[in-house]
Amino acid sequence: MMTKNTSLRRCIEDLSSKNTDYKYPEQAINQAESLKSLSSDLYTDDVRFIYELIQNADDAQTVHIILAILDNKYLIIGHDGQAFNEKDVEGLCGVNNETKEKDLDKTGYKGLGFKAVFGKSDYVIIYSNDEFFRFDSSCPIKWNKQWGTDDQQAWERENDRQFIYSWQINPIWTTANEIPSIIRSYLSSKIKQIHVANIILLKHVERSCIVIDQLKKTTIYVSFFTKYFSTNILYQSNRCCIH
Repeated sequence: MMTKNTSLRRCIEDLSSKNTDYKYPEQAINQAESLKSLSSDLYTDDVRFIYELIQNADDAQTVHIILAILDNKYLIIGHDGQAFNEKDVEGLCGVNNETKEKDLDKTGYKGLGFKAVFGKSDYVIIYSNDEFFRFDSSCPIKWNKQWGTDDQQAWERENDRQFIYSWQINPIWTTANEIPSIIRSYLSSKIKQIHVANIILLKHVERSCIVIDQLKKTTIYVSFFTKYFSTNILYQSNRCCIH
């Protein structure tokens, strides 16, 4: 069981090592292209990724959920439910190894459903138990010289192909000092209300603002979210009119 003093750092670093251990560059590229298609095509509507994250919050025995947009670009979906444990992190970093598939009381699917967020963002921070890790498309992996060339640029020239890898399943341990100060300050101000948060650098912030406002009015979601929309979801934004 996850306690206040239990760190996820070792789990995250082990997963990062395992999930980037490719035998050939082509293996990394093929997996990356498949995950990119999954994130973009599986959930094509703008509201779905928000719905999936709120489902995951519901499964964590949440009482309150907060949605906020900070600095005109970061969407925060935070809640006061259970902190992440190692199985939860493993679920986020996989596709088929869901931690909830045998629990009929749980509505979301952390791994597969979470991938919807990568259709809307290339940079996602996870906050849990006062710790951070992230999924970051701009973070390269160490080039393996056993792949036959000394560096990535040489391989790309020789093969006339861009090297990419599945950053969506590569969790990166992140210190608090690496987190933007506006996010740290906000989480500190909500320390009693936010135990876990998804912090998403949005590609299209205006569209997401509209979607969040429409979400509480959409019939297909109202039955599931009634208990939150009535009193417990708080919308905050320094740009959009979300109430």
